[in-house]
Amino acid sequence: MTEQANPLTRREKEIIEQLSFGYSAKQISDILFISELTVAKHKSNLFMKLNVNNTPHLVSMALREGLIC
Repeated sequence: MTEQANPLTRREKEIIEQLSFGYSAKQISDILFISELTVAKHKSNLFMKLNVNNTPHLVSMALREGLIC
């Protein structure tokens, strides 16, 4: 994981947390009062930062690394 070089933002952590609850981009956008495109961009950034290819891998890595509880 490259978190040291590219620390996650507060919003990125919020996105991961919402994804861990199984929420869709639409649901997350409603909860966080941001657009679905913004959610998608954060997700894309997270995939690159954490070197993962899909949402389940992103969530499992975040849990394993203690990024979310």
